[in-house]
Amino acid sequence: MDLLTVKEVASILSVHEYSVRRWLSKGMLPFVKVGGRTRIRRSDLDNFIRPGKPGSQQSERGVK
Repeated sequence: MDLLTVKEVASILSVHEYSVRRWLSKGMLPFVKVGGRTRIRRSDLDNFIRPGKPGSQQSERGVK
């Protein structure tokens, strides 16, 4: 299982860490806590950014 930090996700998506944290707090992007720290599964990130996939948040982020 590949786990990413908030900072790594922000870098991959070229967005600010606050954007990633907002998606996490709204439940748009699933996460797990490991040792009290937030981690995002690579597979969850892939599903989050995959266009046209059910549950994709593309339209909420302004991506068309």
